[in-house]
Amino acid sequence: MKKFVLVILMFCILFSAVAADFSESNSKKNEIQFKVGMFPAVEFFAGVFTSAFSSIGNESEDGSMKIIPSFTFEYLRNVTPKNAIGASVSWGMPAFANIVRNGEETFNSLMYVSLQFKYRRIYMDRPSVKLFGAVGLGGEVFIPTGTEDSRASPFVAFQLTPFGVWFGGEKFFGTAEVTVGSEGSMLTVGGGYRF
Repeated sequence: MKKFVLVILMFCILFSAVAADFSESNSKKNEIQFKVGMFPAVEFFAGVFTSAFSSIGNESEDGSMKIIPSFTFEYLRNVTPKNAIGASVSWGMPAFANIVRNGEETFNSLMYVSLQFKYRRIYMDRPSVKLFGAVGLGGEVFIPTGTEDSRASPFVAFQLTPFGVWFGGEKFFGTAEVTVGSEGSMLTVGGGYRF
């Protein structure tokens, strides 16, 4: 816990130092964005394994497993022309299964909600296209359903975007990101508004 607090404290100190260089002439300092991702890392594998293990040992079982996307709302504040900090909230149910046991159908799922502090760095800036990388760190809560033990469990949330493309105009924009983490893995897409 002390390491986590230390990382957050260093994060805040770093960006309060670079914020002094930010030009007040940049009128579009805030961004909101809605993103859709697939296969959130830990959440997806936990859901797959929960569903798989619940069906082991009973030959009369039948069922199907479905994968659905995760949804993220993100707010970023540009503290310099190339650096932004903010937060994101994600919700998803990366895997759910309908399992039939002895003619009775049960719904098993693993839902999660995460909150992360985010940092984004733009490393190529053109008028209508930008390339960026981003990281996020925070916490999340898993909420299983359809099992005897349905207690919520806390866990660490993270997001790593080594490569992202930002495209669009001065106000409205879209993004496509190669990612791994709680918002999705492989490819995450979104759209947003700057103000």
